[in-house]
Amino acid sequence: MLLSGRQVGGLAELPATPLSDQQTVVDFYMGVSPVVRIALVVGAILVVGITVLGLLPEYSRRTIVTARRSPVISILIGIPTTLVFGALAYIGLLLSHSDIGVFFAIPLVTLCLALLPTWALIAIVSTGNGLSGRFLRDSVGVGLVVGALVVGMSAVHIIPLLAVTGFVICYGAGAGVRVLISGGAASDPADRSVPPANKI
Repeated sequence: MLLSGRQVGGLAELPATPLSDQQTVVDFYMGVSPVVRIALVVGAILVVGITVLGLLPEYSRRTIVTARRSPVISILIGIPTTLVFGALAYIGLLLSHSDIGVFFAIPLVTLCLALLPTWALIAIVSTGNGLSGRFLRDSVGVGLVVGALVVGMSAVHIIPLLAVTGFVICYGAGAGVRVLISGGAASDPADRSVPPANKI
């Protein structure tokens, strides 16, 4: 019994399977030149960065300070955090294929797509500030531009881009969760109250 489709040379030709949206994006990305890839990544980071830093200035500042003060702790906390949110996003995508599950999928996917890029962007700014602190003015704008250029240089090939993206997501997720859990208490060291020295 032949499957549905046109018959060519005695063999059944199956209908072409349409590409998924993710595969279409990957094919487009790999089809352009490295210079265009770098420009696309840098431009996307700058646009998202200006939006996030403009909408969440205080949270962004506190998270950047937390990330720069203790990067190792932020990364160690960020790895399981990223895995949890990645699993939630994957579950949300699976639930979106059913009529009932779509009501649970929308908040899950929306939450993950809102937090993970925000945390990654904050980590990019923190990394840019760390690299440019000795040579340029230490500011959020300079950190955003330098961080965008650093991540953009990894866009020459898909593998280093994925590695750098995973790093900044884990780095930013750890710092972002620490600020959320502390209720914004993670602030500059100068803002902390120091007890007076004990007198003998």
